[in-house]
Amino acid sequence: MGSGAPSRLVDLILGGKLDALRHDLPELPELDNLFAPEGPIRDAELLAADAFGAAKTWMLANGSTCGVLASIIACVQWHNSRPGGAPLADAPAGSGGGRKSVVILPRDAHKSAVHALVLSGATPCFLPPIRHPESGVGLGVGTAELKAALKEHGDEVAAVFMVSPTYEGACSDVTSAAEACHGAGVPLVVDEAHGAHLAFLGEAQPPPSRPSEEEEEGREGKEEEEGGRDKQGGSVFASGGTEGDGGGSGGGDDFSIERAVTDALATVQSSSPSYLLLASLDAARWDLAGATKNAKRRLREAALIADGVREELSSVEGINVLDLGGESGSAAGCVGTDPLRLTVSFEGGVGGYEADEILIEDFGVYAELPGPDYVTFVFGPGSTVEHGQRLAEALRHVALPAQKRCAHTPQVGIPALLPGEAITQAALDALAAVKESGGVISGCSDATLATMRVVVDLVPSERR
Repeated sequence: MGSGAPSRLVDLILGGKLDALRHDLPELPELDNLFAPEGPIRDAELLAADAFGAAKTWMLANGSTCGVLASIIACVQWHNSRPGGAPLADAPAGSGGGRKSVVILPRDAHKSAVHALVLSGATPCFLPPIRHPESGVGLGVGTAELKAALKEHGDEVAAVFMVSPTYEGACSDVTSAAEACHGAGVPLVVDEAHGAHLAFLGEAQPPPSRPSEEEEEGREGKEEEEGGRDKQGGSVFASGGTEGDGGGSGGGDDFSIERAVTDALATVQSSSPSYLLLASLDAARWDLAGATKNAKRRLREAALIADGVREELSSVEGINVLDLGGESGSAAGCVGTDPLRLTVSFEGGVGGYEADEILIEDFGVYAELPGPDYVTFVFGPGSTVEHGQRLAEALRHVALPAQKRCAHTPQVGIPALLPGEAITQAALDALAAVKESGGVISGCSDATLATMRVVVDLVPSERR
């Protein structure tokens, strides 16, 4: 927009300065083309791939959502291109006389994964998430259940999709999942929208991504030798990038997953990407993987601050600090937790939604994710000791009232009901609990939940 930007936008958001908007440029020859990069975007993607240890990286201008969409769509297209699959022109999958394409994924995956199933025509195989035995927080999918699903569906499996870490910071056993998928010749797609920073936390990072002391020294030596590439998960919005191993040749025309991802991204991303967003991605990578290691240092300091708050709150009556990676969590399949995330619940006190309201109105503290039973907070490179003390004080205040808590219900972005899924009493109770506790429900035909849109009545007439 430049000098022609609306004055209210400039005054309200930019403090009367046009500096940022002067860089809000279109696809100029000097700025490269996101969908056919040959210049600075290509260089930025190569640097990002090196920083994250990937063979290939695609910059995303439409957030992690388009990365999830493109990854699943690409895997289904690649699956269809292999011998026995449906012809690529015969979408959706399975409509051209070939085998159907099955995607194995947890039932509590983000709704973008469900949208990808719809767009690709894939058939879902939902796996029930393992839940923390004490808090009910989802911990991902068990390896045994994944192996059983791979065996059951065999050559029909187009991809396995999993989320690690979760909103609450629970990390799944991705290593074992990858071994199972690779052994079956199936691509593994991992939604790591909340974990871009984990590889840069040093000793604070959860396994299995934590490097050995020798690997850490080698990585830092390489960064210094190559002029430094430090990264910080601090791009504008959750823009992020999609990483891949670049492998997987397909049918006779050598249709690869890499090509399929490139094609899918051209379909789901904006054809006019924001270069401010793209620049923020490259800046975040530089800040995390650059010579100064500035963001890496700040992230590790933030982890120490978060640990201090956990320790302080652990002795406060009425507050439960959830240790998802503790003994009970590990036994349930959680291999580690994000040290920058803090999840608390209240004994006999308010539920998560009401706690969130109190925190905002009385203290100006905003949670990353309020749930019906707990509240999750995130520390970052800008967090200070004072921020931690302010949060601890606010949570002490919230723990004082004693009110009825709500039952476990769905989280933000995770559908309670899917199109074509049976409407159960448990699902209705969960939605009602969210509504009664002050949560917002989207996607329903009747926001009051007084009525539901029924496609097929599964109850026999004689039982009505």
